[in-house]
Amino acid sequence: MIIGAYSQPKTTTFDDDLKSDQYKFANEYHGAVYSVQLDKDDQNSLKKIVLPNSIQLTGYSLTTFDNHIAIGGTTGKEPSQKIGKIFVINPTTLQIETIIEPPSAEQKFADFGFVIDGSDDFLLVGSRGLTKNGGALLINKAGKIEEIYSDEKLATPLSKAGSSVALADNFMAIGISSNWGDENTLLFKPSAKGW
Repeated sequence: MIIGAYSQPKTTTFDDDLKSDQYKFANEYHGAVYSVQLDKDDQNSLKKIVLPNSIQLTGYSLTTFDNHIAIGGTTGKEPSQKIGKIFVINPTTLQIETIIEPPSAEQKFADFGFVIDGSDDFLLVGSRGLTKNGGALLINKAGKIEEIYSDEKLATPLSKAGSSVALADNFMAIGISSNWGDENTLLFKPSAKGW
């Protein structure tokens, strides 16, 4: 089992006093990700997955992909501040095997990896900055990236697709959110012409 703790401060441990001011305000929202082996009675099976020190925010987005753990992270303290990355982790060693970066280094991919969902074959990444109206990227095991766009008729200049994503065997869902709180869900299914 993989546990994301997006509000876990960077400087604290489980042994700290959770009510102290230092816990509440020191590097708040840094985040952490933990692995637990459920088939063991060992109390010490809880292990923290170590990410590079440059990662300022993680624990908000994680899934499984190609029998590995996929974790979103960014070098900023909020997803919109800095370009994000996705770390693909070996579930046995808990070491990083691959780092997936956005296909463009432009700031429009600042929330890359903020929402992800995976399967054995694909990783679906929502990105509100992918296009003018947002969208999602579908990544296969070989690293091929396919852009999945929202229907332009459903999107308005003030709404963004990619605020949430879900992936199943025969469909995917991409959430659209607007500045005034309206939300829709687009469902896609595979066909000979694509999604």
